[in-house]
Amino acid sequence: MPWDIYDVFWVLTFALLIVVEAFTAGVVSIWFAFGALAAFVASMFDVHFVWQLMAFVVVSAITLVYTRPIIKKWLNVKITKTNVDAILGRIGVVTEPVFQNEFGEIKIDGVRWTAKLAGDGPLERGELVEVIAVEGVKLIVKKQEK
Repeated sequence: MPWDIYDVFWVLTFALLIVVEAFTAGVVSIWFAFGALAAFVASMFDVHFVWQLMAFVVVSAITLVYTRPIIKKWLNVKITKTNVDAILGRIGVVTEPVFQNEFGEIKIDGVRWTAKLAGDGPLERGELVEVIAVEGVKLIVKKQEK
């Protein structure tokens, strides 16, 4: 029995979803690949295309709802902030005064950063500041509220 257009469609959809899954860091499309596989099986039995779509949606939804929590727990993905994300909200000490519209310097964990003031100033040596933004390699800081 030769394949019709729907058989080819579902096989290509399945293959595309598997390729997408292979190139992503997390589990994102495997559920839909199972749905495409179910729709392909329905297509092989010459089921009307509307029912093939229903098989795709139902199987995708069922596998998503019932397996996602298990897979999420199994993967136990923990995101560690790095680079810019890790510096936001950190507290630093002013090492060179920071004046309005001028750059100064702060130190966070022994690393010196060029800093710009957000809000009223100036900030004097020894004052504590909070990083509120990053512009290029310069930190935007405000006086730490006590």
